[in-house]
Amino acid sequence: DNGGGEDFHIRKGTTNRLVITNDGRGLSQFTAKAWCNFNGTGTIAINDSHNVSSLTDVNTGNWNVTLTNALGNANYACVADSDITYTDETTHSHTESDQVVKVRHIRHSIENYTDKDELHLIVFGD
Repeated sequence: DNGGGEDFHIRKGTTNRLVITNDGRGLSQFTAKAWCNFNGTGTIAINDSHNVSSLTDVNTGNWNVTLTNALGNANYACVADSDITYTDETTHSHTESDQVVKVRHIRHSIENYTDKDELHLIVFGD
């Protein structure tokens, strides 16, 4: 605790290398901005997360993950995966906005999106 409720900065010169925010988040180019482990079947639920405020079931095999704190822009990297049951399954993600990540899961042999009971997402960016 720095006593004033302010953020703690580690700098090289005037450039921030790492900021520990007063709410406990660590911000840098090498720390995850958000991550989530969630159940995408039935009543969807976040099992555990960091910087994730909500999860929306768009339709079968499609979810939106909303970040608590938006990123600086929509040019961030996100990766999703799941507990793969069949060899022809793929889980992927892409940026929707500076605060929403789309996660999708498809089973290629039946050419259809399918729900999964364990999905994972990680986000890096500004």
